[in-house]
Amino acid sequence: MAVRVQKKTRKKVVARKRAPLKSPVKFVAAPIQLTPQTCSMKDRGEVGAVPCMSCAEHALANAASFAGLHYKRGGSSPETGFDCSGFVKHVISDSCSLHLPRTAHEQFGVGKWVNRAQLQRGDLVFFSGRHGWHVGIYAGNRKFIHSPNRRESIQVSSLDAPYYLKSYKGARRLMADVLPMQASDLLSKLEPKALGEEN
Repeated sequence: MAVRVQKKTRKKVVARKRAPLKSPVKFVAAPIQLTPQTCSMKDRGEVGAVPCMSCAEHALANAASFAGLHYKRGGSSPETGFDCSGFVKHVISDSCSLHLPRTAHEQFGVGKWVNRAQLQRGDLVFFSGRHGWHVGIYAGNRKFIHSPNRRESIQVSSLDAPYYLKSYKGARRLMADVLPMQASDLLSKLEPKALGEEN
């Protein structure tokens, strides 16, 4: 009687492919509108109608210039790269001479509370989830610019994305002043693409 020998078949081990890195969301091109108006600056000598840019628009124009710069944990300068709070701190300080605390959690305690339905361009938006605290700058049209994580670079994201929708913590408003712009400043700030559109 013949004995049937069963052959053992080896299972094929399929190497799991790593998901490709997401490319940064492109900036929405929108020209910065500068209209002549009276600038409210106490130390300004003669008050008149001059080209002005609000702190919020100045900050967003500045933020746009860092598009594509990679995330760096603990980073707080263009030379090293930024983490989320380092990015916001640098942009707000450089654009509006407002000095924020270093961490996103501490920054959440600064400024005026803003309801989600009343967000304006330049407001700081905060999130708190499994990865800790996170902060970005609202760009209008339910978008915000931020330095997300070590796998991605500075980009624009949607507040309606599932993770940000779930982890949204609140918003703060810091900027209300209007700054007079010098001709050299106007040229440098108009070169980067603006973010979002008017809300």
